Amino acid sequence: MWEIARKLRSLLGKKLPIREGEAETAVLLSDGTPVPAVFPADRGDTLVGYAEYRDGSIRALIGDAGEKADQALLAERLGGEEQKKIARITSLYETSTGAVVFRSGKTGAREYLLIRARKGHAGFPKGHREAGETPAENALREIREETGLSVVLFPSFRSETSYLVDGTIHKSVLYFLAKAGEKEPVPQPEEVESIAFFPFREALSRVTFPRDREILSRAESFLAARESRVNQPKIN
Repeated sequence: MWEIARKLRSLLGKKLPIREGEAETAVLLSDGTPVPAVFPADRGDTLVGYAEYRDGSIRALIGDAGEKADQALLAERLGGEEQKKIARITSLYETSTGAVVFRSGKTGAREYLLIRARKGHAGFPKGHREAGETPAENALREIREETGLSVVLFPSFRSETSYLVDGTIHKSVLYFLAKAGEKEPVPQPEEVESIAFFPFREALSRVTFPRDREILSRAESFLAARESRVNQPKIN
């Protein structure tokens, strides 16, 4: 299955030959290998994603190249019963939601939560949106799963970044701002190598990607401005 998944990943966004069969429709890879296919939307001719099933099988997801359907929307269209059989959907357009999580440290200064993933990079808790989730629900679930923390979101702060993964997948990540309490975070062992809070300057130096450093700086500016407004003396 891994080899088929690798080939499908490289072909995302491409039009593939479709072979109609009495029992099953399939797409043909460049070497002629047939891969079972399903149509999560109106019948199209473009590989918009692929689903890896819990039984070890894999199916190509065929749709319209002009529609930017993410993994959650594709899952919704496949239906609830089909979703239960699927372990993961990889799509041409992927959306994730997370948050810049902060707390008041022991000295009163703000501290920011950083996760070091097992893949090696350091950043903020985030993850793929699932079928039926709002962005806020997605962020709260991912924070809880990756850190064990329950947080309060600041919906008025939103920062979005987009980039290409492997030169093929169009990835969009929306970050909220979230405040944590005094509970210490607990890393999710499957994905998180380490997790800790750091003062702003140290956190900024530890974040791996420039786009995430920019988001962290925006969050600090937002909170500093908010704090300034709260502490501004009232004029009678």
